[in-house]
Amino acid sequence: MIPLALGTQTGGSVIRPASFCGVAAIKPSFHLLPKVGVKCFSWTLDTVGLFAAGVEDLAYGLSAMTSRPELLPAATVHAPRIGLVTQEFAGAPEAASEEALRVASKAAERAGASVRAIALPEIAAEAWRIHTTIQQFEAHQAFAWEYRANYDAMPPLLRRRLDESVDITPAAYDEARAIAVRARAALGRDVRGG
Repeated sequence: MIPLALGTQTGGSVIRPASFCGVAAIKPSFHLLPKVGVKCFSWTLDTVGLFAAGVEDLAYGLSAMTSRPELLPAATVHAPRIGLVTQEFAGAPEAASEEALRVASKAAERAGASVRAIALPEIAAEAWRIHTTIQQFEAHQAFAWEYRANYDAMPPLLRRRLDESVDITPAAYDEARAIAVRARAALGRDVRGG
């Protein structure tokens, strides 16, 4: 319907809907696209992303929005290095998903990419577990006024999530953030060093 659209992702709200709808999307690195004017849900996790009909449209849009010509499709691009990450701690993937990943990795290799499996450090499982604590604690803070002043007007799903987060303590949040910091450090070492 349109060539490019913005969206926000806190836990998958760009890449998952795109995959369900058969369009291309990118969740860029944190802070590549500014969040100015976006209603905060989780200041630690929110990221502005893009939706488009295809990858080329994403490249043009991201290049234009960030003043980075190296992102244009015609730019000289070195063969990408792609890491395949599976998250055993999150449960086994459906057979169709596993097959789609295999097919995509083979296609990437045929196109010249270097593809290898990456084993996540153990702390990644802990970070996955505490994601909800960080997200929901921050959401409750970000929507504190709406929760107090306009509770009945809030969408039911948001209201339910905020109801569930009311008992998350600052201590639990601080512990979750500490785990996230350790996980980011471990992932940075493993990915850059490997």
